[in-house]
Amino acid sequence: MVKTKVSFILGIYNAERTLKECLSSIYMQKYSEKDYEVIVVDGGSKDGTLEIVGEFSKRHKNLKLIH
Repeated sequence: MVKTKVSFILGIYNAERTLKECLSSIYMQKYSEKDYEVIVVDGGSKDGTLEIVGEFSKRHKNLKLIH
């Protein structure tokens, strides 16, 4: 049986104010991280958005950044 893999795709731009809460809520799920991926597509943010993504990507190997 093939397990369904879920992709969370976040299109963001200067999302420093809300991104940490958004990513935290995704990673609070009961599903194993191997069963889903998180793709963050950044549109050239100039605030602390990329630093937040960097912090999360150190702890979560299923997080990918497209910048």
